[in-house]
Amino acid sequence: MGLLLMAPVAVAEDSGGKPLPSAPPSARAQAESTELTEALCKESLPQLELKADGKALYRISRAGKVTVQDQAKELLFEFNFGQKEREGIVRIELVKPQEATSQVVCGHVTSGKTYQLPQTLWLNSTDKLVVRLYDVPRGEFELKRFKDIAAGRQTALLTEEVIGRELAQLRQQVGLKELKEEVEGLGRFPAPVDGVTVLHGSIDKARKKLELDGCSRGEAADASPAPLLHHFCSEAQVIDKSLQTLATLLESYRNALADKKRQAEQQRLLGELRGFAKTLDGGTTPKEEVRKAHCEQLAALNWLHAEAAPRLITQVELPLIPSRQVLHVSYGTGNPKSTRPPGEQTAVLLHQVPTGAQVGVEEHQREFHQQATLAQAFADAVGVMVPLAAKSTTITWLELSDIARSFKRGEDFKTLTDLFGDLTAAPQLPSLDPLRPTLLCQEGDAQLKLDTGAAPIAPVGTRSFLVAPLKAGTATEISVCDKSPCVAQADGSHLKNKVTLEPQAEEESRFPFLVELAGTASFERGLSFGAPRYEAIGGTAGPQQLYELRREYEAHRAFSLSVLFGYRLKPWLALVAGPSVLVGASGGTFSQLNFRFAFPVTRGAYLTVGPSMRLVESATEVAPIGSRIAVENSSEPKVPTVPGTEYRPRFGLSLGFSVDVSVLTDTGKTLLKSAGVTQ
Repeated sequence: MGLLLMAPVAVAEDSGGKPLPSAPPSARAQAESTELTEALCKESLPQLELKADGKALYRISRAGKVTVQDQAKELLFEFNFGQKEREGIVRIELVKPQEATSQVVCGHVTSGKTYQLPQTLWLNSTDKLVVRLYDVPRGEFELKRFKDIAAGRQTALLTEEVIGRELAQLRQQVGLKELKEEVEGLGRFPAPVDGVTVLHGSIDKARKKLELDGCSRGEAADASPAPLLHHFCSEAQVIDKSLQTLATLLESYRNALADKKRQAEQQRLLGELRGFAKTLDGGTTPKEEVRKAHCEQLAALNWLHAEAAPRLITQVELPLIPSRQVLHVSYGTGNPKSTRPPGEQTAVLLHQVPTGAQVGVEEHQREFHQQATLAQAFADAVGVMVPLAAKSTTITWLELSDIARSFKRGEDFKTLTDLFGDLTAAPQLPSLDPLRPTLLCQEGDAQLKLDTGAAPIAPVGTRSFLVAPLKAGTATEISVCDKSPCVAQADGSHLKNKVTLEPQAEEESRFPFLVELAGTASFERGLSFGAPRYEAIGGTAGPQQLYELRREYEAHRAFSLSVLFGYRLKPWLALVAGPSVLVGASGGTFSQLNFRFAFPVTRGAYLTVGPSMRLVESATEVAPIGSRIAVENSSEPKVPTVPGTEYRPRFGLSLGFSVDVSVLTDTGKTLLKSAGVTQ
């Protein structure tokens, strides 16, 4: 059973949003409401599925606002019809631009609940969704807005050609063509008086056929919402006056026939009769393909005038790629710039686009040079600076100038009620439904068809378009205009947004391999990693020289060159560890082990800090620090050797600067390639 939507007049609201009292809908309106909602969401169409749990990725309101919840893990939808638990109809069109096809999914939904697309649908990242919410207009704004839309659509649907074909059918069914033939036959029959009598009867029958339902004294009832009925009634009045004139001329001719003295006048009156009859338009029947298109247009007009028909409240477009790849832009506000990973597709979602706005897009590629990193500067210091040849690349994107008109939307609906009889049988009285007047459309033709050309009632919506993946060294500039095609330079006054997409630097490995230059301070007194040495104390006079064992401070021993390997925990933090390959100026390979917290300062460059453990030559109990020894003086004094030393671990705190080896490698390859050494 379809969702029952009441007529718009029954949901009018006051300034406070409270429903205004109104007359209940008619029995026909209630029955029609069921037919209309079932036609809008046929059971044969794939249906939206209720999702009991899960967070909606897209929240769509009847005002045309789309909220994207990046935390959502599934493609789920939540619809807001303005009131909690309010029901409405949603039609989602899956548009496949690459195949130039589309598929419609629909459902009767409830505000605040979450829904998903059928699992049987095949989705692609290049596809997009056009979501349409249907409900009866509510509130003063929506009612006024629909009234304006309906006026425009009536002008577009009820054309002079449509009216002309229907009135021609009326003239044909009245029998004006046959009346002309009968008038032409007068005078050729053996008994003209009998011919006049037959013609009188034909005129009376024709005038009877002009008594159309819904017309009163030749004019349409003011209560009828169907404007075509007014045309029928006016035309019937014109035809009736012509038939009265024809009957008057015929009566004059009859009277002349009854008087033999008036034979000369008989010919004149017969000529006048035939001349007037020739002015009668007998009407024509259009070709079958024209008639079918005509009836579809009238079916859309019937939907427009249906008392309880749900209306298109809002329409939005949504991309089908992960939300992190969607760039949100407010139409007509700002010129956003965004960096995107090379090779990853991007969708631009334009918000707050005025309903009915024509949106044109122009894209342009330009060279883009990444800002030099500290790691690259480090590599340049040991290499040869060579100019790099930049190559510009052209990419393509899906240009959508007016998406709402690019693909077929909506479907034809089967006949809902049997309103008309066999109009081809003659003679018979033309039958008109005052609410759906037509004489040309027959049983089996569509009587109700969703008007896909009607604009949404909501003042704004969204538009979506795809941009091809960026390439390294190339940025894309996208101009958005309120006209199509968009030529940014020539149409500056029409430019609404300028979106710039720049390629991100390639993401570094989660397992950095670093080369570190660091300085380390010991935790022990003096902050030194120096080895114990005897230093002369006192004067040099006398037979002996006194030496004291001290820890020598050597500044160069505080520095080390290390290789570190680790794991990136966060984009801003990595834990690394590894040995030193050079300590001080005297080697010391693998004599120091390091543990670091690495903080990236730019791509490939890190600030490192953490503890280190170094094996340092140390004094023992044989000759502890501070012990003294006397040595005989000689012409060539010799510093005594420290006895009993051994290597012991000593801890310190290090602060350094590191460069990722992979960045150095890439930079070196680029330099070699630029210099022509490699290809």
